[in-house]
Amino acid sequence: MGSGAYVAAVQADSPLLWLRLTEIAGTTFANAGSLGGSATAQGTVTVLQGGPPHTDPSVHPAGSSSDWISYPDNAALDLVGNATYECWVRSTSFAQYQGLMTKGKEVAGGAGYEFRINPSRQLEVLATGTTLILTSTGTIPNDGSFHYLAFTRSGNTYTSYIDGAAAGNVSSAQVIASNAQVFAIGVEDLAGTTGFPLQGYIAEPAVYSTALSAARILAHYNAGK
Repeated sequence: MGSGAYVAAVQADSPLLWLRLTEIAGTTFANAGSLGGSATAQGTVTVLQGGPPHTDPSVHPAGSSSDWISYPDNAALDLVGNATYECWVRSTSFAQYQGLMTKGKEVAGGAGYEFRINPSRQLEVLATGTTLILTSTGTIPNDGSFHYLAFTRSGNTYTSYIDGAAAGNVSSAQVIASNAQVFAIGVEDLAGTTGFPLQGYIAEPAVYSTALSAARILAHYNAGK
């Protein structure tokens, strides 16, 4: 399971949501973050897959739009203020967009947001349906390995990170409103209709109510790599 160093690094920053994905069977995953509760596998999600060297295991959604993980609606997961989103991903293909974490994208009124990978191996943050806020300048290596992916929001500044290093930032006054949709992992959730599923494996998805500093992002990466 995850090394003590990685667990300590994440716990030190008080995540709201942190799925360690260590369950050996079943379709529910305990939230080790402060919001508590559990997430649920939708469709086919294979557990206890290999992960980064010093983290907990990954899970492998089967690759269709029916295969993902849901966590119940919680206003704390609406991207309306400072926040950090992170996960470790091993992609088996970059041929399409791949949803990493999303909540309420393209609901009526365009309230939600999405964190995803584009076919050029860049990270993107979108809001209000198709409004692109951030595209990383760096790209995810296409080497079959796990990579640490994250973005932070600090005020109106959004910064992406790949393997602990800043990969582009932008200032945007785009309003992201609250919504009552579930929090989706490993897929793009278009107001209840899913698409653009993750092609590969995901480990340690986590959300924080603060914008972690570059030093803390690097600490998470170094502890897990």
